[in-house]
Amino acid sequence: MQANSFTEFAAQKFSTVRKLLVLEEISDFFAVSIGVVRNGLYIKLAVSSQVLCLITIMYKKDIRRE
Repeated sequence: MQANSFTEFAAQKFSTVRKLLVLEEISDFFAVSIGVVRNGLYIKLAVSSQVLCLITIMYKKDIRRE
């Protein structure tokens, strides 16, 4: 398995992310990605072609206090 092909696969899986903060390929078949979505932050771990874990942290956009 080529490392580049998995990196490209992982990038496609995260194509819905507005801003990709981290896409770290730990080995030839394992990667972790952290990105920002519309209303939150998510962390995704992928092994080969399977997603191992998806953690989404939602937050409120309006942080003003009056």
